[in-house]
Amino acid sequence: MKIRPVLDHVLVRMDPADKTTRGGIHIPDAFQKQLRFGEVLAVGSGMECRVWEKGANGGQHERRYVMSPIEVKPGERVICTMYGGLPVPEIDDQILFTQNEILAVIEP
Repeated sequence: MKIRPVLDHVLVRMDPADKTTRGGIHIPDAFQKQLRFGEVLAVGSGMECRVWEKGANGGQHERRYVMSPIEVKPGERVICTMYGGLPVPEIDDQILFTQNEILAVIEP
């Protein structure tokens, strides 16, 4: 099944939760649920936003629409909110997030 996100949605493959640290210390379940890490697989086209501009000669404000682009790109590693996103049916490790639910990009 191939999925193409629309608007401001982002498809992320989530990393499996680590049960122990590199040093062998067990991580409690309560701490494992704080943040989720993953890799961006696909992004939508962006969201259309309304912008108000002052009219000519101080007249009425004019409304126009502009496209707000997605800030993440496929292949980037990201940190996502724990309780956001919608699981993709039939694919266990992939979740659809809105752009607002992605907290940060992990730089190499």
